[in-house]
Amino acid sequence: MRKMFVFVLMLVLSLAPTLAAGAQAGGDDFVLRVPAESESDVSVQVLSEPPDLTGIGGHWAREYTIKLYRLGIVSGYPDGTFRPDAEITRGEFSVMAARAFSLVAPAAPAQVLATYRDAAAVPSWCRAEVAACTARGILKGYLESDGTWVKHYITIPREQTAAILSR
Repeated sequence: MRKMFVFVLMLVLSLAPTLAAGAQAGGDDFVLRVPAESESDVSVQVLSEPPDLTGIGGHWAREYTIKLYRLGIVSGYPDGTFRPDAEITRGEFSVMAARAFSLVAPAAPAQVLATYRDAAAVPSWCRAEVAACTARGILKGYLESDGTWVKHYITIPREQTAAILSR
């Protein structure tokens, strides 16, 4: 069974032509014209070479991973590893989606996250991105008898990944 990373990687890369179509080169920076509510441009710094991310050396998705790194969508784990065969959590995917679509955290992320019963448990490394995805309506919580839960820590199913990218 293929891991979630492979699916997410392919979905995000399928959007690359859309993003690249509006790119204008300017040294190591690119300006992307992204259709959104505003007419403003989004500036993205394209990174030259990724650090030595342990785990992608001979991996079949190495080149795609490097492209996503250069676009600032993925960055690896704090310990320097990348773990391309690991499953991706809802929190991790929120970070990648927010970066891929240049989502900005709302002015009051705590208010946005307050709709979730487990808001206090959302870690700082994904808090702003979970709030940004929630505010834009692309990340939905789990409605249960005792409230709505974001469940940032569980593996994100393919169906949710596709739903988030389609929103």
